[in-house]
Amino acid sequence: MPKVWASAFSARRRFSRGLLLCQVLLAILLATWRFSAFAAPKVGEKVIQAVKTDPVLQRGEVLPGKVKTVRDNGLVIQTKNGDGFAHISQLSDRFLGHPAELFDEQDQVTARVLRHENGFLELTLRELGTKKLKDFKVNQELNGTVTAVCGAGANVEIGAEDTAFLHVSCIQDDFLMDARERLQKGDKVKVWVKKIDHKGMKVTMLESQREKKTIAKGLRLARMEEGEMLGGEVTGVKPFGAFVNVGAEQDGLLQASASKQGL
Repeated sequence: MPKVWASAFSARRRFSRGLLLCQVLLAILLATWRFSAFAAPKVGEKVIQAVKTDPVLQRGEVLPGKVKTVRDNGLVIQTKNGDGFAHISQLSDRFLGHPAELFDEQDQVTARVLRHENGFLELTLRELGTKKLKDFKVNQELNGTVTAVCGAGANVEIGAEDTAFLHVSCIQDDFLMDARERLQKGDKVKVWVKKIDHKGMKVTMLESQREKKTIAKGLRLARMEEGEMLGGEVTGVKPFGAFVNVGAEQDGLLQASASKQGL
């Protein structure tokens, strides 16, 4: 009889120890789950990681470098900030049939940043414009170079601190679905300033979209400035030009040699 009690007592002790061990393991698992739930991001929550990135280079920043590769459409230029690409249209102010006409691999060059975004470094070997957008006027005629094209339009370098945007609807009179059907990077274009605001400059290739100036009233010749845009109406035509009413005390003279539309 005492042996039976001893066996039962021993089994009870083993059961208690096993139960205690299970409770300890359960507590550990519960604590681990709570910590993971607290540390893990919630659904839709952004995870911020410390990623080392190179600073974004500013437009116009000067970068000494050397020609790494000569391609048919431009140069791969090695700089201290990594490799960049200069399109053939950005290598010279004159027309180039091929970059090899001016450059060889390992040539030392001084480039300027055109665009640096998403890891892509676009360079130019030409002088960048230093004019501010405020230095331009609506309807002003400009010669530019297409620097980028997408379906919605193109960016045009016009000698300013930033490029102007040419919308697809401002490229030709007929309907155009995609600007890439008509333009490509490096094309030379003649444009007119259509709008200037805090978002930048918008231009058009269509002379019909230029803002029409109305004839002002009460203008004084003494207060007019050179380059000022005026609306007018032709009042007389002579072999040497035309007289134009601009709303001042007397008509102005538009010389035939200065007219681009003909008289």
